[in-house]
Amino acid sequence: MSATDLLFELGTEELPAGEILAMAAALCQGVTDGLTEASLPFTGVHPFSTPRRLTVWVENVAIKGPDSEHKVVGPPVSAAKDDSGAWTKAAEGFARKQGVSANDLIVVEEQGEQRVAAHISIKGVQAAEVIPDIIANAVAGIPVSKRMRWGRSRDEFLRPVQWLVLLLGDAVLPLQLFGLESGRESLGHRFHQPLPDILDHVVDVIRRKFLSATLQGILQLWNANRRLYFFRGERFCSKGRPECGMLAFVICVVIRTLG
Repeated sequence: MSATDLLFELGTEELPAGEILAMAAALCQGVTDGLTEASLPFTGVHPFSTPRRLTVWVENVAIKGPDSEHKVVGPPVSAAKDDSGAWTKAAEGFARKQGVSANDLIVVEEQGEQRVAAHISIKGVQAAEVIPDIIANAVAGIPVSKRMRWGRSRDEFLRPVQWLVLLLGDAVLPLQLFGLESGRESLGHRFHQPLPDILDHVVDVIRRKFLSATLQGILQLWNANRRLYFFRGERFCSKGRPECGMLAFVICVVIRTLG
C-alpha cells in the first residue's frame, strides 16, 4: 500500500505562550483520531508549534484506505421467500437497501434461524478526499480560552489566522478555514524571516523548518526537564501534562525567536 507524509500548518498571530502546547497537542490528537476513524493507517505523528504556528506532521499516511467486506443479515427466510421459493418484496427491499441484487443474497444461520444475508464490499477511502474534513474537525476541536474576531469576518479563534498549509506529499489539498484557502506559503519570524517560504514537499519542509539545530536544542531542553517534579517551586508535570507549568511557559517564550 503506497503512503506519503501529511503536513498541516495553521499560521496565526502570536499565540499566548501558556496555551501553545495544549493547543498543538489537541490539534495532533484530532488529526490522528480522524485518520483512525477513516481507516487510514500511518506510522507516526509529530506536533510542532511556535507562537505563530500549530503544525502536525503525520508520517506514511496511506494514500487509500483498505477495502473491506462485511456481512449484513436480513429478514428470516420465511419472510424472504414465498411458497414457490421466489424472493418476496421484503427480500428485494433488503437487497436494494444494501446495493446488491436479490439473486446475490445468501442464506445463513443466525441463532438457530435461517435468514438471508448480503456480502457488502466497501472500497477504502481516498486520503486526499477525506483529509480536508479531518483537518477542519481537528481545528474545530482545539481548546480556545477566549475567542476573538478580526476584520469583517465572523470566524473566531484565539488569535487571527493568517495562513494555512495542507500538504499530502508534494500535493496541496484544498481546505477553506477562517476565510482562507490552503496553499504552499508559510511565514517565519515576523522580523527575522518576513518573506513567505514556499513549501514543496512535506519531508523537505520538516527538515528545513522544524529539524534545525536551534529548534532541536530547545526541544532537547524540554525533553530533558519534562520529568522533573518541581521547577522554581512549581509542580508542573507530575500528572503527565507537559502543557502546564513554568518550564513549558519559558520554552514557549524562548521559541518566539524562531517565529
